[in-house]
Amino acid sequence: MLDDLPRALTHQRALLSADPRDGKARDAVTRLLEESQQWEALVSHLRGTAESTREAGDKFEYLVRAAEVLEGELGRDTDAASLLQTAVELAPSAAETAEHLAELLIRTG
Repeated sequence: MLDDLPRALTHQRALLSADPRDGKARDAVTRLLEESQQWEALVSHLRGTAESTREAGDKFEYLVRAAEVLEGELGRDTDAASLLQTAVELAPSAAETAEHLAELLIRTG
């Protein structure tokens, strides 16, 4: 991997663009965005990945991670709650996520 984060990110995004199913490139983009603290871009990437994946469990994980970033890094609790609502609809038995959603909804009014 390249030592220069912006170049590495550009490279991995190009690989992902060429093959959207490239899990290694997708994971590399996620990691590089986290390392460079590009939170808005990370949320956008995770949302896009969730939208493009077919597997409900994977979609759930991407939505929950995006919600964590929205809440923890960007302080956007209302947006985080919206993503968690979608995640809970995908996995109604995910009690911990449902509880977290309830806490966010109470906090945001």
